[in-house]
Amino acid sequence: MPGAGRINYQLYPEIGFALFRVGEAFDLEAYIEVVERCTADPLFDKAMDTLWDFRATSVTSMNSGDVVQLAHHSSEYTGRRGGYWKTAVLVAGDLNYGLARMFEAYVDSAPNDVMVFRDVESALKWLGREGKLTL
Repeated sequence: MPGAGRINYQLYPEIGFALFRVGEAFDLEAYIEVVERCTADPLFDKAMDTLWDFRATSVTSMNSGDVVQLAHHSSEYTGRRGGYWKTAVLVAGDLNYGLARMFEAYVDSAPNDVMVFRDVESALKWLGREGKLTL
């Protein structure tokens, strides 16, 4: 599990999947850095579906302004990445779920699909990866 403000990623090229685990505190700069690092990784493929695991993230570390900035950067990144992929956002707690749904609404016009989930099984099923990963 990443520490506060940290985000780790793991690529699963054999199933076309990228997993991002966010630490206790969300940091937009750490998000930008890890996305850039991941997409430069030789194992990364622009068609990889992604799961962002925010279950360890404290709701007090994010606010609606952070969500708007995250959505703006995500939309900008989507344009540069090209292609089509799905992104599942996994959260714990009602407040985190509300913030994540706000993010989902902001990026609704993106060419890729984004969906927020409260449980791993539903997220993996939506991504078509059920039974292929254990988180």
